[in-house]
Amino acid sequence: LSLARLRALVMPVMVVVGPVGTLLVLYYGGLKVAAGALSLGDFVAFSAYLSQLAWPTLLLGWVLTLKQRAAASMERLQDLLTLPAPPLPAKTGNNSEQLHHQDAPRIEFQHLDFSYRPGEPVLRDFNLSVPGGSLVGIAGSTGSGKTTLLRLLAGLYLPPPGALFIDGVDLIQLDLRSHRRRISAIPQEGRLFSGSLRENLLYALPGTDGRCLESIARQACLMTDLEQFPEGFDTRVGEGGLSLSGGQRQRVAIGRALARDAGLFLLDDPFSHLDAATAQAVWQRIRPHLVGRTVFLVSTRVSLLAAADRIVVLHEGQIRQQGSHDELLRAGGHYARLYHREQLRDALEQS
Repeated sequence: LSLARLRALVMPVMVVVGPVGTLLVLYYGGLKVAAGALSLGDFVAFSAYLSQLAWPTLLLGWVLTLKQRAAASMERLQDLLTLPAPPLPAKTGNNSEQLHHQDAPRIEFQHLDFSYRPGEPVLRDFNLSVPGGSLVGIAGSTGSGKTTLLRLLAGLYLPPPGALFIDGVDLIQLDLRSHRRRISAIPQEGRLFSGSLRENLLYALPGTDGRCLESIARQACLMTDLEQFPEGFDTRVGEGGLSLSGGQRQRVAIGRALARDAGLFLLDDPFSHLDAATAQAVWQRIRPHLVGRTVFLVSTRVSLLAAADRIVVLHEGQIRQQGSHDELLRAGGHYARLYHREQLRDALEQS
């Protein structure tokens, strides 16, 4: 805000002061020359010096703007640099180093309360038991705590002690690095790196052969797009996937996640940039790959949650409903409204 105020003040002043100052010098100097109080040579020299000062003055304003911008950036960096280091996990006999990354973990939440800021709870008294190898669908409105739930599972934020258990072991007692090796995640906005399509798809598995790469691309429904790329898998995607569409970037992120042979998949609305037909096609292709894995699927497309073993409906950080797709439709309530609203929207789009 201070940078915007400074820029709003400095730039107009610089634009106005230069021409006005020149006019005043010409007017006042002309009067002095006409009155004989100033020689013409002195006046010309003074005008030349004044014009030479104009550019340094402009640079000064630019430097002041950069200084304010750098100060604001440094303040944000300082907040990051001064964050306390996460506590080291205690070493226990059930440490995740002894577990295989492909094992589907059993997840249990017990009276979980979590907030980013004191007094502003995001999840409240959250209780859920998920057997290993289950597919759990998470539905709910924006801000209901869906993404926060996945962040806690990934260990990006630590829950209170005794609130989240992985295979019966408190998450804060696990080696987080080993725990995260069991996870394959797709965030809402899959970040791509400046490089080739091949490098992005195989980011976690460098050196994988071409057959595996084609299998990953086929599962993510990328083969048709590859035919349009003149360099195929060697196509440069640009910084952040700039050369790809939103749907293509999301499918690359899906393929990258599938490349990892993980036991726990955290899918945070991975089809948000895809149309309904493409989303359904991609989901049908990747679903067999997820069999036997523990999967948490957050989706704004309620129809994609129909195959889930259990669907949890969140509202303001609490479980409003849970059950299978058919059970929740029969029960009515929030989930049924979301589902029927989506069906109506899809029908209108197709008409």
